[in-house]
Amino acid sequence: MRFWLDCEWNDWGGELISIALVAEDNSHFYGVLPLTNIKPTRWVNENVLSVIALNDPTFYACKSELQRDLAVYLRRDAYCHIIADWPEDIQHFCALLINGPGTKIRTPLLSFKILNNVSYISEIPHNALSDAIALRIADNK
Repeated sequence: MRFWLDCEWNDWGGELISIALVAEDNSHFYGVLPLTNIKPTRWVNENVLSVIALNDPTFYACKSELQRDLAVYLRRDAYCHIIADWPEDIQHFCALLINGPGTKIRTPLLSFKILNNVSYISEIPHNALSDAIALRIADNK
């Protein structure tokens, strides 16, 4: 099954704030993590944090809880093709797969694709779920 991915994070190279996957069957996964290590930048505070709750996310107290639910969501299928429009989205997704030294969450077979020059308008820009939905629509045109 194909899944379109979007993530929001605290500035370039910063920690993950939210992640959304939208599947071709219209199901979705949308989770938000607390910012624990650094204060959000002004831009992130104004453009990302202000729109997170507009799509009813699940707020997680810690990364391990999000990893558990992400693994359950992905295991619905034997094969997951993850599609994103930015490499750092895939980087954050892959970082979530690692849950300790030499260990990872159990997932089905995964493959990845990064789209180039995709143009889309999100209903709620910088909201991971809205952006993933818009990416899915644009990629299927």
